[in-house]
Amino acid sequence: MPRRPLSPEVLLERRRRILQIATTIISTDGFEALTMRRLARSAEMTAANLYNYYSGKDELYLAIQMDGFERLLTHFTAALAKSTEPVDQLEDFVRAYVAFGRAHPETYDVMLGRNTPKYVDYIGTADEPAAAAEKRAAMALIELCEEVVRRAARTPGVQLPHGPRVLTLQVWSMLHGVVSLLNSRVLQEVTDTPEDLVDAIVADTRAALTPPPETSA
Repeated sequence: MPRRPLSPEVLLERRRRILQIATTIISTDGFEALTMRRLARSAEMTAANLYNYYSGKDELYLAIQMDGFERLLTHFTAALAKSTEPVDQLEDFVRAYVAFGRAHPETYDVMLGRNTPKYVDYIGTADEPAAAAEKRAAMALIELCEEVVRRAARTPGVQLPHGPRVLTLQVWSMLHGVVSLLNSRVLQEVTDTPEDLVDAIVADTRAALTPPPETSA
């Protein structure tokens, strides 16, 4: 008697479970440690069955990336809806970014890992379209933040010496450092109040986008 086809919900749950196991392997042991055979073993599946869900490790890796950036964009979009003031929106972005990185440390590691493939590594390969889609998803986050910075910078008196893109990347770089140090538990070794660093980033960003007080002649 033929087996009954799996429901879409079961198939989706299996794909998610496979992605989570692959995320753990890459985060713990590196991209090169991920093999379909090891993944099948960890997922208690046959390698042949695993290929019914994903064609190989690169498709898996890019799916992890895409899922992570799309989830972070969802957090940013929710933050965007909380206020119409650009400076308040940026504060919500900062806190949403840190919260995401802390809540999903393994996914965060894979998304921004040093020893993982980047878009340029897929140019000319069969995975280039998927890699390009993942890059667009990542760039959408930066462009959303930059647009909010641009709106805030239109306030009379606000001057950004290096422009909105540089300020956006500066804030992102600081946040990445904070999240990475928190997730590695290094920051907790040197301060009992690591949240003060996030507050400082918020304060400095607000200061950069707030016009100076008028001085009397």
